[in-house]
Amino acid sequence: MDDGITKLNEAQKSLLVSSQSFNNASGKLLALDSQLTNDFSEKSSYFQSQVDKIRKEAYAGAAAGVVAGPFGLIISYSIAAGVVEGKLIPELKNKLKSVQSFFTTLSNTVKQANKDIDAAKLKLTTEIAAIGEIKTETETTRFYVDYDDLMLSLLKEAAKKMINTCNEYQKKHGKKTLFEVPEV
Repeated sequence: MDDGITKLNEAQKSLLVSSQSFNNASGKLLALDSQLTNDFSEKSSYFQSQVDKIRKEAYAGAAAGVVAGPFGLIISYSIAAGVVEGKLIPELKNKLKSVQSFFTTLSNTVKQANKDIDAAKLKLTTEIAAIGEIKTETETTRFYVDYDDLMLSLLKEAAKKMINTCNEYQKKHGKKTLFEVPEV
C-alpha cells in the first residue's frame, strides 16, 4: 500500500507540473487572443496595413492599363477595385477570422485540459486518502492480531506455569497431580 500511495503521490506531482504548464500556455494564448482581436479589428493599424498592401499591389497592376489610354486605365482601375474590395479584402477578413477561430478553439482546449487535470488531481487526492485509510485499518488490524497472538502465547505460558505450580504443590503434600501439562 505504501508503494501505491507513493505512485499516486508521484502522479499527483506530475499532474501539478502539467497543470502549471497548461496554465502558462493558457495565459500566453489569452494574451495572443487579445493581440489578435486588436490586430484583426478593421480599425487596427495592422489590418489597415494589410488592406493597403493588397490595394497597392492590385492598383499597381492596374496602372499597366495606361498603355490602353485613359479609357483602359479607368477599366483597369474599375476591375482592380472590384477585385480588391469585392474579393481580396473579404478573403483577408475571412483568413483573419479563421486564425482567430483557431486560437479561440485552442484556448478552449487548453482550458478544458486544465479542468480535466484539476479533476484528476482531485480524484488522486481522494484515492490517496482512501488508500491511506485502508492502510491504517490494515495496520491496526495487524496490530490486534499480533497482540492477540502475543497475549495467547503469554496466556498459554501462564497456564502451564500455574498447572506446574499446582502439581508441584500437590506432590509436595503427597497428593496425586490432577492435571497433565498439555503440549501446545
